Amino acid sequence: DDEHLHSFREQVGDTLKVLNEYKDASIDKAILKAGKYIDRLAKSAKPLLTDNPPRGYDELAHLGATAAKLKSDKTKREDLQDKGQDNLNPEETQKLQGLQQSIPVEEQEFKAVAGAIFANVSELREVVVTVGREVEKGFRQKQIAKNTANPSVAPEADPQLNQVQAHIQSADQGLGKLNQQINQ
Repeated sequence: DDEHLHSFREQVGDTLKVLNEYKDASIDKAILKAGKYIDRLAKSAKPLLTDNPPRGYDELAHLGATAAKLKSDKTKREDLQDKGQDNLNPEETQKLQGLQQSIPVEEQEFKAVAGAIFANVSELREVVVTVGREVEKGFRQKQIAKNTANPSVAPEADPQLNQVQAHIQSADQGLGKLNQQINQ
């Protein structure tokens, strides 16, 4: 769980950094730029989640995965175009044609879905912070329940749990400050 938590925290930070850089951009452009981090955030959070994911998690997971796929498709298209039409085998030519047809449709659908879920980048940032806070809180509750279920391991005797709890408190303080900045 520690590795997932560490990865999750990194992805939250990277997502917020990119969203800050694109705070004045359209929501679809900002999500595309932060897409790989949003996708990784959702994937690293999955093992940390309690039974009910936090509000906004499912939307982030969907948009992150969709953005990552769209960027991957664009990269594949560019790689095939860079090879040059004359250097492509029939399978690659067919793949390129399919990508050239599907990418504009995917982009339009992505733009519509992103705009329907989030009005602007500020709203998206708020959801990322909220999901970050709730996943951390859920993880903390799971650790406390685990420790309570195993009373032979007292909290002071479990340095790993103490370290995790110290990281959580630090993250809570950081997310609280970030949330205050967002709400100003």
